[in-house]
Amino acid sequence: MCARQARYGRPPLINDNARYHDFFDLIFHLLYRLIFDRVPKRSPVPWRTNGWSPLGPGRRRAAGGAVPAGAHSYERDAYGNEVGVSARRLPVAYLLVDVPCGLAAGGAPTLHASAFPPAHRPLAAHLQTLRALHQHLRAAPTFLDAVSDLHVLLYLATNEALPLPLDVLEPLCVAVRARDAAAADAWRAHPAWATLEQLAAAASSDDEPRIAPANETWTCPHCTYHNPPHAHSCDMCALPR
Repeated sequence: MCARQARYGRPPLINDNARYHDFFDLIFHLLYRLIFDRVPKRSPVPWRTNGWSPLGPGRRRAAGGAVPAGAHSYERDAYGNEVGVSARRLPVAYLLVDVPCGLAAGGAPTLHASAFPPAHRPLAAHLQTLRALHQHLRAAPTFLDAVSDLHVLLYLATNEALPLPLDVLEPLCVAVRARDAAAADAWRAHPAWATLEQLAAAASSDDEPRIAPANETWTCPHCTYHNPPHAHSCDMCALPR
């Protein structure tokens, strides 16, 4: 039977020249050979051995074929030695991603911190109005500092009184990006901006004393909760007024 198996290309089930250490070693080799006999002869899965004579030689993998999970390849290390490495190496270098901070160490931001009320916040103290625009222009040291605010530029283009078209705002945006104070002051002579500035000055009531109604609610600056006028602390976060 051993000669018949060797004649048709299959190594014998039991090699007469092999030396087995004990009974369990013999059973292990028999089970290994029985499993191998069930694998088709042309299967791409190689027979993994370490050159043991009882198990016979394994089939070599063709060039360009798929590398199985248990296969090993050889490559040269930094010292020129040929070392064996696993064929299924995890590219750990791609997992070590260094995410830098979003702000540069010595950055120069184009837009400053917003002092103008932001958009889409319908609160009593955060409304984008002409009066708020006039107060913002008066509080800023220069006109360039006043318009170097994203919310100001957005309000100039979307206000209900006199929205400025994009072709009018383009020279102003270029001056803000280049930090050119002379170009920003020259843009103030535009008729559209002059009209909007006059409307903001007319709508402002800074010089008139503003008497708050008795039933007006006040907004908490910490949690933006609307509180009754007689409350001295916020009903939501319990912080002082």
